[in-house]
Amino acid sequence: MNSNPTPTEGPGASPPAEHPRATKPTEDPKEHTRTGHTRAFRFKDGSQPHRKRKHRHRSRTRDSEPSKRHHREDKKSDPTYENSFNSTADTFRESLFDALGDDEGAAYWESVYGQPIHNYRVPDVQRGPEGELEQMTEEEYVDYVRRRMWERTREGMLAEQERLRAERQQKRKEEAQRNAQSGREEFERAMDESLRRGAQRKRAKTEWGAPWAEYLERWETIRKVAEESAPKSLRNLLFWPVRSGKRVDVRPQAVEEFMRHAPPPADLLGTLKAERIRWHPDKIQHRYGALGIDDTVMRSVTEVFQIVDGLWNEERERQK
Repeated sequence: MNSNPTPTEGPGASPPAEHPRATKPTEDPKEHTRTGHTRAFRFKDGSQPHRKRKHRHRSRTRDSEPSKRHHREDKKSDPTYENSFNSTADTFRESLFDALGDDEGAAYWESVYGQPIHNYRVPDVQRGPEGELEQMTEEEYVDYVRRRMWERTREGMLAEQERLRAERQQKRKEEAQRNAQSGREEFERAMDESLRRGAQRKRAKTEWGAPWAEYLERWETIRKVAEESAPKSLRNLLFWPVRSGKRVDVRPQAVEEFMRHAPPPADLLGTLKAERIRWHPDKIQHRYGALGIDDTVMRSVTEVFQIVDGLWNEERERQK
């Protein structure tokens, strides 16, 4: 009497190397068939999947025509045969745990679904407030296998491609929105800065217009008095190049601030060049010596010249 060989898996349907049959986390050594194969599938907590065997796969020989006919009729009567992934959850659950039970069941359901059903390891999932890793429950594992098998079908791969395409489009849309928002914000910042600078120029014109007007007017008066040889002192005629016009306020920062607010169209370098010549001690002595210049005034004139000369050299180097 011939022995009954165990059916093998169909061509091209052997499970991939990266998915070993790790769906048997623990095994009961007492549960073996007469061929020595382990038949019991257990989850990590030791529980076995609850299943009811609807199909008892009889051993068949090559010349057993009734067995072949019974196998074909059995497949046609199975509700998952025509549209496997639209089967009910209970039907898929039973077929999964039937395949996990023994090699014959695994081979049969692989022929039904067109791909291995039993070679998906049980992954860990995060649970709890601290994100602890725990093994999937039985129901979660059934849903997980069904989803993974669907992903390997043509429809599943097309659906995944469509999902990725939609995801890329969404990312491009979000990136365009971020760029537009960034552009608007940059434009608004530039406008705010322009308005701020305009307000500063307007305020400076108001605040510095009067001091500069008096400064220039005083120098014109000094020129006329010197030409007429009028008996007036230079000390009483000078408007020092600071906002207050007083000699006591002459400081490097005050002189620089005054020079930077010269009325247009003069630029800073041109203003410093003209004021450097105006405040040169030798020029002051030669032009206005007849008005009487004491040592205190001359020291202050020299101080102003040194400040303006330093600013002129710095600005000239900067503009090179």
